[in-house]
Amino acid sequence: MSRGYRLNNLFSLAKSMKNKKIDYQVINNIPYKKDLEICAIFKYDYKIIKKRPYTDNSQPKEYILGLFKRKTHQYLTLPLDYKKSDNFESFELPNRLGEDLFKDLMKFLELNGTERREFSLHNFYRILDKATPTKAGKENFDRLVCSHSYPTSKDNEHNKIYFSHFRDNDKRGEKRSLENYEKTEKLLPYANKVIGNRNISVCFTPEKKEEAVEKKEADIKIKVY
Repeated sequence: MSRGYRLNNLFSLAKSMKNKKIDYQVINNIPYKKDLEICAIFKYDYKIIKKRPYTDNSQPKEYILGLFKRKTHQYLTLPLDYKKSDNFESFELPNRLGEDLFKDLMKFLELNGTERREFSLHNFYRILDKATPTKAGKENFDRLVCSHSYPTSKDNEHNKIYFSHFRDNDKRGEKRSLENYEKTEKLLPYANKVIGNRNISVCFTPEKKEEAVEKKEADIKIKVY
């Protein structure tokens, strides 16, 4: 018997992502509260990624679901449970949240005292699942949301989402991080392609650029390595 709230549309989206070889999608326009401007990101990624070299594949990737608030750039991971057996597969969220996570969710949703008392977790899950597309596509990519789903926050890193330059880690006596590789793979996979197996990181900038310009710059700047 199910112990959580089953997200049926998320299951369909995951199948579509797998068929199209897409590893993340943004769920836009979740109509929970007027002027809240929240969305969600659903991705297939490493849950523990901080301070790991890009060659570390000791842990498998998992499905991750998080909320993002556009006006404040807040990000909140939800405790998604992926269940799979020979004859069954589903995505579920728990019927009850831990005290700390519940407080974080109330703050994220900007609910006051009365609204908190009237809050229904299942209703929120229902609205989230209803807003979830069942087919994956590039129209559901969003670099800013994706960037905020990673733990790095130093030097305003979350808002740096366009290609800037490469960094030779061998010269610094460092290893490219797994986070840098995965962020690049989602924001500009072409950069990972030109890097290949070299110990080179991608540095990003908040300066907006067209993807064609980014690719051209990557082709030029990789030649010095």
